[in-house]
Amino acid sequence: MRGEHDLARQYLEEAGRNKPEAKEKEEKISEGGTLIALNRASLLALEGFGLGGVKGGVDKEVSAPGSILRARVEGAAALAHGLDESSIVWFEDSPAFQVLSGRVVARYVDESPLLSGFLLGGGRLKGRSALAEVPLGRGRVVLFGFRPQYRAQSWATIPALLNAVYLAAAR
Repeated sequence: MRGEHDLARQYLEEAGRNKPEAKEKEEKISEGGTLIALNRASLLALEGFGLGGVKGGVDKEVSAPGSILRARVEGAAALAHGLDESSIVWFEDSPAFQVLSGRVVARYVDESPLLSGFLLGGGRLKGRSALAEVPLGRGRVVLFGFRPQYRAQSWATIPALLNAVYLAAAR
């Protein structure tokens, strides 16, 4: 059975072979559009659109095959409307980001953010972003380094996803 990582890698390879289509999507976003990327789909945005203001990806030294982690919601970003200051995220060997240019909406602040499940190497997540908003021209890319729509855990994080959709439509 193919894992989520294998599918993300396959899409990245296909995107690399189809540069004109990727370039067209990047241009649409740059003209004022919004791309919302969930979990490993964020890798497509990072590698496909060259978001220079963000570094990160899946850290092979962090293992959490399906765990609930704590993240702190930062600032008054519109994406964070309706989220508690301390929130939970469903982390499934997910990406985490270092945001150099853009806005961090939620960040892992603990040495061990584990609330439930299994986490190995959790200290490597400290200071990294779980949710970020990155400019791309006149548009933006919203990077969810987790699955905001995952089962009952989504009660805590679905507002951020709905905010991202609403804000994309309001532009």
